Parts: sequence; C-alpha cells; structure tokens
Amino acid sequence: MGPKIKLPILAFELVSIVGLMAFNFKLSIPETRPKVLAEETAQPTNSPIPTPKVLQRVETIAEPEAPASAQTTKESYVIAFIGDSMVETMGAALPYVYRELRIKYPKLGFSLYNYGIGGENLVEATSRFGLPYSYKDSSHEPLPELGADIIIVGSYSYNPITPFDKNEAWLLLSDLVNKAKEKTGKVYILAEQAPLKEGFGEGPGGVNWPAEITDEHIQKIISGLENAVGLAETLNVGLINVFEQSRIEGSEYGNPEYVAVHDGIHYSEEGQLFSAKIIAETLELP
Repeated sequence: MGPKIKLPILAFELVSIVGLMAFNFKLSIPETRPKVLAEETAQPTNSPIPTPKVLQRVETIAEPEAPASAQTTKESYVIAFIGDSMVETMGAALPYVYRELRIKYPKLGFSLYNYGIGGENLVEATSRFGLPYSYKDSSHEPLPELGADIIIVGSYSYNPITPFDKNEAWLLLSDLVNKAKEKTGKVYILAEQAPLKEGFGEGPGGVNWPAEITDEHIQKIISGLENAVGLAETLNVGLINVFEQSRIEGSEYGNPEYVAVHDGIHYSEEGQLFSAKIIAETLELP
C-alpha cells in the first residue's frame, strides 16, 4: 500500500517577493562532512542582513479546462521540494506547479510540500534533511518520513558556500541528492532560473551590493547551476533544467522578464509561470 496521502491544499498562498533571505556569507565549510544539527526542528538561517517585510499575494488559480491523458500507476501523488529561497518563494502550496500538474494530469490528485528555507546553503540543507520542518507559517514532518513519491532537490546555487569551492559544492549537493534517493525511487535536481547580469540584487527589497561583490556572486551562482546540470547525469537522477531555458539567447545570464523588479533576484509572476511549466513538463510520475 502506498504512503498516506494528505488532502491537496485548495487555497493557494504565493509568497511573491523575498528580497534579502537568499544570501548568507558567514558560514564556512567544515573540515569534515556536515553533522546533523542539534535542534529539534529545522530553523531559518540567522542572516547578518535585516529581513524585509514579506509581501504576500493570495490568489486562487483556476483549474485547467483542457484535459490531457497520461498513464500512471496511482490516483494521487505526494511531491516534496527542498531548497533555498528560490524554492521557498514558489509558495507554501506551490500553486503554479500544482496548476501545471493538473493541466498535464487532470484526473490525478497532488499533495505538494515546500521544504524550502530562505538563506540556506548546502551545508545547512544536508544537516537538517532528517529534521522536522518549521518555517514561517509552515510545519511538516521530517522529509524522510513524508513518504513522497518524488523529491525535487534545489541546487542552492543562490546561496553559495563560503569560502566558495565548486568541487566542494558538487560533493555537498551529491550528499543531499543521495539522501533523497534513499527515501524515494524518484528524485530530480532543480537547476533554477539564471541570474541577471544587469540589475542583479537591485531594488527596494534587494541586497544592492557594490558591483565587484555582485559580479563575483553571480559567477558563483552560475557555477552552482552548472554543477546541478552535470550532477543529475552523474547520479542518474532527473534534471529540471530551468537554468538553460531561462537564459538570454547566446548568454549565460537570465532573462529580466522572469525576475522580480522588487529585488532583482527572485521570480516575477512570469518567472513563476515559466518555471512551473518546465517542472510539470519534465516530471514523469512513477
């Protein structure tokens, strides 16, 4: 018998703007593999940058009108996402992803769980993987106990480890993906949308760093996204490649249409729609 399925969430809450929670430079890589945190629940990172007031927009996304057919083995599925603010700001109920999945599979039920934490990097993510989740207004049992049919692991590229080392980041993401593989037969790595070249982090909710810091950070993000793409093939897991599809043609940088003008980092509404469509199109249900 499959895992107990929780009722899908019928009212969708979209956290549309989170400005400064995607970055944390104080943490450093330990000399050994990360140890499990002592706290009883997973908590957000204490960022040295003040956290802005989070603006929220709650809306109902209409059910799809055009049905599609697909062969599946179950009537409902549990899908969990884990990542930094690039996952967290997709909303507690991931409403855009839910809608796109219902378009693709109109006869199926979906329970979507967001385990994203803003400002988190790969060291922290690996450490808290087996802990209960409590962040803002959401609380879930530990991800290994959820019984998810699919786990989608974000790249954590927007919060690079400090000091940054691309090889170490590769190993840490590999650790996290392998933990997920132990708990479900279907794992995907999510390579999120490409960062802006001009205007990254700028805006009333942005970090607004000097150019030299911004340029260096952007390159770290791109390196992390490249890791995610390569690691999916190495570990033989699925790849949701928003990164390459969101870039400006002939460039490694992102399309401004998909980035919120409020902070120059996270999703605009067009970015939410764009990413959700790619996620739904890529997923193959077990």
